[in-house]
Amino acid sequence: DDFWTRYPRRIGKQAAMKAWTKIAPSNGLQEIILTAVMLQASSEAWRKENGQFVPHPATWLNGKRWEDEVSPPNVSLPKATQQTLEAVEQFRRGGHDG
Repeated sequence: DDFWTRYPRRIGKQAAMKAWTKIAPSNGLQEIILTAVMLQASSEAWRKENGQFVPHPATWLNGKRWEDEVSPPNVSLPKATQQTLEAVEQFRRGGHDG
């Protein structure tokens, strides 16, 4: 539910639920996924042309798109969010696959 409410393109809920169940993310991975959604939703790539290029949620989940590199927005982030982003980067560098 948290993923669905935060994802900016809410289409194909059944497929997204199936992808989420297949991943069966731990609490730590859930936090990484939700942070990645927040970061990517604020990116220029997702905001341009009214979100036309935001992938479908199931596609995003099946492609492990939370592992994509994204430039952080040019805004000041709360300390907790910054710490989570740093954890995401550490997770990526460690080569974990969830």
